[in-house]
Amino acid sequence: MNRLFLWIISAFITVSLISLVTIPMSQRYFLQQSFNSLDPDFRKLLEEKTRPPAFLLRPPKHDRPPATIPDIIRHKPNFTLRDYLLEQNKRLYKFFADYRLAQQKGVFFGVLIALALSTILASIIARLISKPIEAVSQAARKIAAGDLSARVPMIKARAPRESRDLTANFNIMAEGLERYEGERTAMFADIAHELRNPLATMRLRLDALDDGLVNFNKNELELLSNQVNLLSRLTTDLRTLSLADHGKLSLTKQVVKLEDLIENIVMANQARAKQNNIELSFVQNTNNATINADPDRLSQVINNLVDNSFKAVDKHGWIKIILDKNKDHITITVQDSGPGFKPEQLENLFSRFKKGQRRDLNEKSSGLGLAIAKALVDLHKGTISAQNHPNGTEITITLNSDSPS
Repeated sequence: MNRLFLWIISAFITVSLISLVTIPMSQRYFLQQSFNSLDPDFRKLLEEKTRPPAFLLRPPKHDRPPATIPDIIRHKPNFTLRDYLLEQNKRLYKFFADYRLAQQKGVFFGVLIALALSTILASIIARLISKPIEAVSQAARKIAAGDLSARVPMIKARAPRESRDLTANFNIMAEGLERYEGERTAMFADIAHELRNPLATMRLRLDALDDGLVNFNKNELELLSNQVNLLSRLTTDLRTLSLADHGKLSLTKQVVKLEDLIENIVMANQARAKQNNIELSFVQNTNNATINADPDRLSQVINNLVDNSFKAVDKHGWIKIILDKNKDHITITVQDSGPGFKPEQLENLFSRFKKGQRRDLNEKSSGLGLAIAKALVDLHKGTISAQNHPNGTEITITLNSDSPS
């Protein structure tokens, strides 16, 4: 149950109890004052005539026999029975009038006391509830004005849990916004850097060609073509990541036999492997790896991982693609004999523009391959992770096995 709701209910119950206690006590006080102002003889008579029954209905005990009318008249000469009755009636009516007035005063002052105590209680509860809301509101205004470092001080433990959760969640949101803004700024700087390098190279070569310092030949054409391809790949990768970030990158799912998909990738990369004296192999540990996925996007992920391994493995090294199935999960692992990752590099391995994690890669890399791989795996509701092994490194993709029956 909502703890704030319990606080409010408890406050109402407390106010009711305060009213039930203070009003009768106030009435009792004023009635006692009114009773004490009576004539001693009349007060004694009222005490004797209106004494409540004893506990458990035992008959009342009197210290002395009640006074009789003749005894009272005997102490007052020239005082008749008629005079006595008239005086007693006046006293009785006055007592009833004072009794009603005492009741009214008791209710009035009892309500005032209950109202004062309830106001104090309400102010304490309202402060506990409103203080974190005011703090969140002030921090939100600072963030709206551009100060992403604004945080809400953590409130004390006696505050409602909902208020503590509000401040904690707001601070988590603010930290996420600040981190996202930092990453966005860094990403723009990285994009500018990545675009500047090929453009600078192209400009220098074109200036050299224009000045006649170099001849326009096949080598120059190939160099310029490589820079254009790098720019084209960079813009394509950036568009893919942008669509993934905004949830607009759609998948065209169908039944995919992973062993066939991986065999095609291995065959497509065999020429590159032979050219670089690298052994590329496929280790199939299961014959029933069928899932619902987008084959093109999944091929893009595996190709990115294989491409990353090619750039890190020396000649006469090896690359393995391992397919395995474990209960409801299918794993695709790309192992290679390249140098391992440093621990601090593993944390940011799938961040953008993190090329050259294991060695300085050539300029044909956009630094977005692993980031795109993670975005596409996330889109398939899977996970991707990297670790070192004794002979090199490995990156593992884990997908849910939701093959049709």
